[in-house]
Amino acid sequence: MSEELLREIQKIAKNVFFLNERGEIIGSNKKVWDLFPHVEVIEGFRQAREFGSSVFQIEEGKESFLVELSRVRENLFLMKLTDITQKVNLSRVKRDLIAVLSHELKTPLTTVRGNLEYLISYSDCNEREVLEETYKKILELVEIISGLNRLVFGKREFEECNLKSVVSKVLKTFRPMAERKGIELKERLEEACVPCEKTLFEQLVRNLVDNAVKFTDRGKVEVSLEKRGDFVLLSVKDTGRGIAEDMKKWVFQKYFKSPDSSGSGIGLSVVREIVEHHGWEVDFESREGEGTVFIVRISLL
Repeated sequence: MSEELLREIQKIAKNVFFLNERGEIIGSNKKVWDLFPHVEVIEGFRQAREFGSSVFQIEEGKESFLVELSRVRENLFLMKLTDITQKVNLSRVKRDLIAVLSHELKTPLTTVRGNLEYLISYSDCNEREVLEETYKKILELVEIISGLNRLVFGKREFEECNLKSVVSKVLKTFRPMAERKGIELKERLEEACVPCEKTLFEQLVRNLVDNAVKFTDRGKVEVSLEKRGDFVLLSVKDTGRGIAEDMKKWVFQKYFKSPDSSGSGIGLSVVREIVEHHGWEVDFESREGEGTVFIVRISLL
């Protein structure tokens, strides 16, 4: 490929640059870090020279870019910039929102929790069961907010967790809904203890089971926990509507939902984030009109 052709490609293609071994932009005597004066660019180019490729992020004013550098051939590198400003801004909004929620909700929730504790312990009230149930809900909300904080801000506080106990607790809350729909909710759970965020794991199970029960009109939903070597497989299988072939690639995308869904479209994207937070894996199989199975592969190590 001639230098003239490389220059033409640079003119036509937005945010694409060809560099020589010295980091100079083809057709120019400028080095790439003269155009993008960032330490990350210098270090990224050094890594590309040594290892053949590098990926990093830079900020130009109010814009953010993902930079991919790779060796094309001897003495020639390709550098491509992808505008990720919207994604970065959305991530910042999400972090700010969670921070505000934590600050604004946690204190009043703690106050309500204290008042409920007092009423349950010292008040002669006929609605004791209602108060105790409300108290449990408050505790769950506080835990969920703490879990969201750790998920969004990357804090990992893994503790040994009995997965079977958590899954059983979630299934218990969905049995009335399944009975109303006339579908069977089955469980086959082996004992398994894994270091994880208990609150986040519970949310993961809740989202998967909620989807399965919601989109199954007849038949059954089966939930299983099974040990296989160094892994535990969590499986949620249904005989529901299934996922159309052209929608499968979007399943874990935020705000994506099927036309007949009344949900928010974030349930499965949250599942993926929780899985990635723990270093696990998630996949699914589905046939339209026959059903879907989601499988989470959980490492025991």
